[in-house]
Amino acid sequence: MAEALSLRAFLKDRTILSRAEMQAQSGLSFPMGLHEYLGGLMDLTGEVGRLAIKAAARGRQAVPEVELHLECVDAIYSSTRELPYLPNGLGKKMGALRSTLTKIEGALYELALLSQGLRVQAPKGGEEEAGDGREDTGEPGPVSRM
Repeated sequence: MAEALSLRAFLKDRTILSRAEMQAQSGLSFPMGLHEYLGGLMDLTGEVGRLAIKAAARGRQAVPEVELHLECVDAIYSSTRELPYLPNGLGKKMGALRSTLTKIEGALYELALLSQGLRVQAPKGGEEEAGDGREDTGEPGPVSRM
């Protein structure tokens, strides 16, 4: 429920709900636990990441929208990293959250290259680039003129 409420607020108002706001919108007669709230926010980042990549596919005109998605994911990532403790195994979600953040940053990087008339060449499947001497690290490949 927390993820659904968070997604609705993000899509409708471009905001991240506080725990009190989420409690009020949930209509629950019992308190929403910290675990449910944080878990919902962390799960929200996956949905926001998918929306960012979908928007990025539209090209350069989508940069402001993708940047907004990045701000949302970064705010949640940064805030959860500052917590001294994540309840009930939520720490396991930090890797996926960081991965989502990295994917959105990569999409913005590629859009920035497009706006400069450049493009990223995809690395060849797990092999070293010809004459490059680097192994495939999952990082963007060499940049070339379009």
